[in-house]
Amino acid sequence: VYEEWRTEKFKEVKDEIKQEYHLGSKEFSDAVNLIKENREFSVNIGCEKVFGSITENELKEYASLVRYYSEKSKSDNKGKEIGFDLRKIQKNGEILKKYLSSISMNTLNTLLCFSEMSNSFLAVEHLEEVHDDIVSKAFDGTYLIRKLKQRNICLRILYGMKKCGQVTYAKQLSAALEQEGVELTL
Repeated sequence: VYEEWRTEKFKEVKDEIKQEYHLGSKEFSDAVNLIKENREFSVNIGCEKVFGSITENELKEYASLVRYYSEKSKSDNKGKEIGFDLRKIQKNGEILKKYLSSISMNTLNTLLCFSEMSNSFLAVEHLEEVHDDIVSKAFDGTYLIRKLKQRNICLRILYGMKKCGQVTYAKQLSAALEQEGVELTL
């Protein structure tokens, strides 16, 4: 969309908007600049303001984590055994290490931030504040993975990404979840 701003069609629409709302060129430019600065609205004009530095591979690993634990949850609920199985505990530890080595702490914090943004009445303008607060708490990676592995949290993360104008992340995560066969329902 943003690339099309230099076309004749855009100039026609721009002139129409300026005329309808009685705006001068400077006022129109100021309005567009306000839109570009807002994460939520900038997406509508093709100017996504990416937050953080989450890689597509990290989102794929996160989708794999959600799939693994949703399948594990289903199988754990089938045979409700009493007691501890040392092999299961060790396997769980290995799985946690695997995901901790493939998803950075920065990404885990950012995913938690998107979850929090979806779970609150905070405006998108508070995204950096919420992220800084999460980072300042210096959560342990294991805690973050245990919190983020749940499907309902994954759904909140997707909602938070969309709310905060992070459509690229949301599309990448949705595609990774689909590839993993994870169905998220409201």
